[in-house]
Amino acid sequence: MKNISYLSLAVFLVSLSSCSEKIVGTWDIAKYQRIVPGGKNEVTVTNIGTMKFKSNKTGEKEVKYSILNNKVESLTSFKWNIFDNYVTIHGADDEFNKTWIQIENSRKLQILKSTDGSDGVQVLELRK
Repeated sequence: MKNISYLSLAVFLVSLSSCSEKIVGTWDIAKYQRIVPGGKNEVTVTNIGTMKFKSNKTGEKEVKYSILNNKVESLTSFKWNIFDNYVTIHGADDEFNKTWIQIENSRKLQILKSTDGSDGVQVLELRK
């Protein structure tokens, strides 16, 4: 009887761990890129902060970078959701709040892509 209980517990724990989302945790924002067809106004910034995705579907984002004397500094909370390979971030009104497509989804690397609402593409590379 004890063997069955231990086996049931082991199966339950394995099923729980396989359902955990790889995006949960603290990530370095290794790269944020805005790509516009034709190369005009293309922007790439690297190592600009961190994003923390908590298992309760909330998170924190700390970002600091400067482009052409335009300084961006923010420490904000957000809510997030994941469905299939789509990650949606809700929070302060900034360029990260939208639905992103997961291009890479591993425990050490997340690559997310989205559009800016017109003809530009945004790429967010997160690393642990």
